[in-house]
This record gives sequence, structure tokens and C-alpha cells, in this order.
Amino acid sequence: MSSQEELTLIKQCQNGDLSSFSYLYDLYLEKIYRFIYYRVSHRETAEDLSSQTFLKALKSISSSNFSGKNFSAWLYKIAYNTVIDHYRSNKKEMDLDKVFDLSSDENLPEQTDKNQRIDLIRKATEFLSPKQKDVLIMRVWDELSYKEIALISGDSEENCKVIFSRAVGKLKDSLPLEYFALLLLLNLFKIN
Repeated sequence: MSSQEELTLIKQCQNGDLSSFSYLYDLYLEKIYRFIYYRVSHRETAEDLSSQTFLKALKSISSSNFSGKNFSAWLYKIAYNTVIDHYRSNKKEMDLDKVFDLSSDENLPEQTDKNQRIDLIRKATEFLSPKQKDVLIMRVWDELSYKEIALISGDSEENCKVIFSRAVGKLKDSLPLEYFALLLLLNLFKIN
């Protein structure tokens, strides 16, 4: 879908045609789900939080909360805040060593392989600051631009570039060469 088509759908939603939102939902559902899943490590929770994200977006698309520019970054910001709200309301810290839900409908060997790769990434990034980890994950895993990361995190675009660069440098300096090479072979931390 072109950015012009996306903008047309957004305008239709803002003008009261909420059925147009279903196209935006279809376009972003998988991306938002993956974004949330990495942060909560639980399939059902990620599904619930993804639903909440889209519900919040649907309710706010006509309000002053959304200017009509960069829908993607706005939606990721809602998802990011929804995850934060989830952890605050459950009074839990984001636990990156959490056990994965293997009871999903996915193929067990495929899920196990995916979990091993996610575990490798988590171990490699455990010594990064939370901000470095967030920026690194949004840039590499979620494939967001620095501009989108800046809008989501509230930092400047330039600061996001610096944070990313320092995180990669820390990984490179702190990991054995074979480990860093393995991460690169995993398509720069990309799981799917």
C-alpha cells in the first residue's frame, strides 16, 4: 500500500468512515503483534495488548492526539505505551528471561528454534541499558526508521542514532567474535 493510499484511509477514518480502519488494521497487525510479543514473551498477552493498541488507535484517530502524519510511528507509540501500562498495572518489571509459551498452535520444532534464537539475542543484549535495548530492538527487530523511533521514544532522531551506534559498539566489543558473527548471521537479530 502506498503512503498516499494509507493517508486516504486515515482521512476517511477521521471523517467518520471507521470501516476504512480495517485496512490499516490488516496492514499493521503482524508488525504491532511482533513488536509487543518481543516485549511480553507471551502469545495471549501479546494478542490482548495488540487488540488494545488498535482499539485505542481507532478511538483516537479522529482526535487531536493524531495529526495525520506518520501513522506508523503513532501506532507504535500507542503499542509501546500499552506495554508499559500493562507492566505497571501488573506491577511487574519487564523480565527478559521469561519462559516462552510453547503451547501455541505453531509447529513445536519451529517454535523451539525461534525461542532459541530469541534467547540468544536476549543473552547478547542483557548488559545493554534499557534505552539501548529499546532502540536496538526497534531499529533492527521492528525495522523502524530513526525518525519513527524518535517519535516513539521521545528522543531526538540524532540521539536515537547515537544510542543505536553505542549499543552495537557495546555488543561488538563485549561479545566474542563468533557470538557477534552468529548474531549477524541471524539477519541482524531478526527472528521472522
